[in-house]
Amino acid sequence: MQAGHLHAANCRAGVGGAVSLDSNIKRHDTRRLASAINSYWNVKVNEEWSGKAQTSIRLFLKGRKAAALLYGDCSFQHCTAAMGCAMSVQGTILLNQSGKAMIEDCHGEGPALEGNDMLLFGQASFRKVFMGVIQSFGTVKLVRPVMQETSATYLPQISATKGIDISNALFQNSSLVVFLAPQIQVKNVSCENGLQSFKDVHKMGCKACDENRVQFSGGPILDENVSIKGCVHTPRGTAKVGPRFLKLKMGYMTEKENITKSFRCPNHMACIGGTVTTDGWGEMCAAGYQGRGCFDCANSYAVSDLNSFVCLKCSSSQWQQVFQMARFVLQDLLLFGLSTMGVSSGTSKDSKILTNHFMSFVAAAAPVLEVVRETPTFKRLVAGNTVDEYIEGFSSTMEVGESSSPGISAMCILSYLNLPQEFWSRILLILFTPFCSIAILALARGWRLAAVVGVNCFLPKVCICFARYLACFRMEPESEGGEPFCLFNMYASFSFIPLVAVVSSIALAGPGIWWWLLKDEANKDTAFYLYLTGSYKDGLKSWEVTRLVRKVALAIVSAALPISLHPATQIFCISFILLAALALETQMHPYKDHHWNLEEKTLLNLSLALAIFTSCYMAHENHWSSSYNTQCFLLFVIFMLCIVPSNILIYLILRQVLRERGIGGQS
Repeated sequence: MQAGHLHAANCRAGVGGAVSLDSNIKRHDTRRLASAINSYWNVKVNEEWSGKAQTSIRLFLKGRKAAALLYGDCSFQHCTAAMGCAMSVQGTILLNQSGKAMIEDCHGEGPALEGNDMLLFGQASFRKVFMGVIQSFGTVKLVRPVMQETSATYLPQISATKGIDISNALFQNSSLVVFLAPQIQVKNVSCENGLQSFKDVHKMGCKACDENRVQFSGGPILDENVSIKGCVHTPRGTAKVGPRFLKLKMGYMTEKENITKSFRCPNHMACIGGTVTTDGWGEMCAAGYQGRGCFDCANSYAVSDLNSFVCLKCSSSQWQQVFQMARFVLQDLLLFGLSTMGVSSGTSKDSKILTNHFMSFVAAAAPVLEVVRETPTFKRLVAGNTVDEYIEGFSSTMEVGESSSPGISAMCILSYLNLPQEFWSRILLILFTPFCSIAILALARGWRLAAVVGVNCFLPKVCICFARYLACFRMEPESEGGEPFCLFNMYASFSFIPLVAVVSSIALAGPGIWWWLLKDEANKDTAFYLYLTGSYKDGLKSWEVTRLVRKVALAIVSAALPISLHPATQIFCISFILLAALALETQMHPYKDHHWNLEEKTLLNLSLALAIFTSCYMAHENHWSSSYNTQCFLLFVIFMLCIVPSNILIYLILRQVLRERGIGGQS
């Protein structure tokens, strides 16, 4: 072994696994001591009073005093002893400034180093020492020690009967750090992030947080000039918490400025359930979302036209931009053209009645399905497969029926055209094609026909444009001072009452125009009059107005109470609208052909049943006794109530259209 290097491995003893130096040893026993030490390390001992090693340890014995001087490179590995598994010296252990000492994986019932005064001025490193590191019957002074994976569960890392003076120390992978002595002086002693510091009368150190508390603002520093760093309560919405991590539930997020405060996201799918660890902060928001509550859209994303809490990615491809702009315009033109041809025909065909029934059913069922799609059970069971794609397409049917632009954002279109993305510019762009279409039709065929077709096609869309700004939400509970946020304050130049007045005026204007036109005797022979009244009894010629009111009411509810924000309230409002429609239908029986009355009541009952089952599903989803099998059964029932009637209606519509055109038999 080279001089200046010491390596002791797999040492075992009762006291002092590698070195044991007793101050009661006689001078004539030093040769015996030298022989014992020499069996490990090639150590030469002077018989008179000292052992001068050719390696990196010198043992001194003079009278009743003993000492061990460590210099050079010292390594103690896998040593075992009842006391002092590395060294036990009834005297002083000194590591000079140029010395290096590594003590690793020591086992025993006592600390790694045991002695009177411990003076470690060099680079001392301790790793995997679990029964205390240093125990002194005098004083301990340490400079720049590094302690990794040390434990104070059974014994403090450092204990002394007189005093401890430690500076510039680093503790890693240690969930509990304890110094025990009558007098403790510390300076710049670093513990790991995730722990809290503490200071008692004769005890100081770092420890793990109590249950439901965390500390991720940096590792505590033990220093006379640094205040104690404590733990804080976990934020509301915490799903899992551990000593080194915190996981939030989906729909919640928190901020670095104050981890105790969490925010309920208005679109819970935008908040992915972020993770905070001692290593740093994970992502709180899904792609495309940012800001408090993940409410703001990130760069290259824009607010959806269907839901003000959903962000859509704007395309960077020129061809996709052109395609989206064309789709944005042509979708309205196609719907307007089809409606114009139907109204201009002057007859109320069975296919028109079936189509109205289908769109009424979809208008009630699609929001319900959107609520179900956002639940954990649905995502676990069918998300991402064919069923999910079918339901998404089914929901889009309502969006197309209301002349919306699923998957397209008007703000993206504005960005493509380098136009300002403000409140009014967005509304003007959305309503540009409808108003131009109505104006052209009014010039070509008269304002009455244009009014009937325009109201039928675009009234829900106009209502949605303004009603979406009625949505309000809180990110924190009102009892905790949560501030209310309303979109009309954030985006629009309206206040609440004027905005309600605008939405109400638009919603009432359309049915009012129809009512006036249908009550005017001069219009009885016009095409639009015959189209709207041909299916109903003589005393109920204006019944189509009630259907328009229902359609507008459902559109306003879906906009002002978006699914992502108020699913339960939206279902309640939809149920109330459907119940009122069913009561009127049962009382009036408006259709000439009783077959249509029966079909309308059947669809309304199915829609109500769908809302009831969905309410049950949502309540059970959030209850402590929730059963996965029960939820699967309820999902199956909900899907059947949606899929079966809708597909039957689609089949009947297609068959009737073919018959009316003389294909496939007589009508």
